[in-house]
Amino acid sequence: AAELKKTIRADVGAGVDLDEIFAEIQTRRDRQRQEAAVKGAIARHSRGEIDALELSDELNRIVSASVLPAAILPVSARLRNKQERDATRSPGQLLGYRLNRFAPIAEAIDGVQAGFYVFAGITHVGKTAFLTNIFSDLLEYNGDLFGVYFSLDDNENVIINRLLAIECGGALKINDLQRQIANPTDAGKLAAAYDKLANLADAGRFNIMDFAQIQTIEGVESVIRSYIRDGKKLVVVIDGLQNIETGKEYGGLREKNVDLAANMKRLVDVYQIPILTSVEIRKRKGSDVAEMPTIDDIMESGKYGYNANHIWIAHPDKDWDNFNERLNPSYRLTVKSAKSKISESSGSSIEIIVDRSHNKLTIEGGRQSENHSAANLARLMP
Repeated sequence: AAELKKTIRADVGAGVDLDEIFAEIQTRRDRQRQEAAVKGAIARHSRGEIDALELSDELNRIVSASVLPAAILPVSARLRNKQERDATRSPGQLLGYRLNRFAPIAEAIDGVQAGFYVFAGITHVGKTAFLTNIFSDLLEYNGDLFGVYFSLDDNENVIINRLLAIECGGALKINDLQRQIANPTDAGKLAAAYDKLANLADAGRFNIMDFAQIQTIEGVESVIRSYIRDGKKLVVVIDGLQNIETGKEYGGLREKNVDLAANMKRLVDVYQIPILTSVEIRKRKGSDVAEMPTIDDIMESGKYGYNANHIWIAHPDKDWDNFNERLNPSYRLTVKSAKSKISESSGSSIEIIVDRSHNKLTIEGGRQSENHSAANLARLMP
């Protein structure tokens, strides 16, 4: 290609943008290959070589394998694009999306950047509470951001109830908001919460899919592509990553999780978006049950530790008896940054008070949005 460019440039002069021409040629070639592959798959189905389910999987694979136009731009063009993006940030500004209610978390990781994020913890420790709160905060304070929440542990009503509880600001318990509300003020807050989520959904900025709608990594990628193709800025949550199917046969759970971790890394690298996930910590026994787990304790950890850009590990190590025996409605959760390729936060931790019944998280010390000055909030703008 380089020699061909030299020959063409010698004939037509320097005024022609050869990089753009070659990018368009490559795009057309990729499109032709994709069309040929689709026709081939349909022909195999017509001949009875593959059934309808296998045809669907094959079409998803073909679409997922196609190269995005941005990925085939020449290196020089990608460098210039990066230079222009970086020049728009002021000194000290976060590299990724900001958080407001959980600004200290955003500050620790230099904003929610494109990357594969893992939030790991034991059962019922607050993984879904963390993800729903961060998801809500991201959509609230980044007006150009679109979000998709894949819930592979709970059905969508469970997640919707948690999001409604967040919007009600601790006024209603998760169970209470599913009944008629006698108090007019609280009823008004719930109605406003429904309106807010519905408006976000109508604007296309909020979507939720559970296991009834999505089961495979190919399905997840197809949804991601639909947003990226339309030029939308996207954040994705996969709650219960270990439950997603890949359509492959494995020799064991560890082998599956190795493949899952590699797939997550690929999605992040190709589409350049943040993907926040939750995974289980391996069950522990004996005297160390209350101690802070490590990356090695992630259930059949495989390559999570290697492929993830950032890993949080959450454990109530400073409040174990209260958490385990449910002595109080709330408990203290230590969230440790066990690994970070995107910031200098590795080894640091933050304390969060978790109110189970209201799905409310409070950073200990009250470092929430109301304590950030206008100047600080301006600095945190993406």
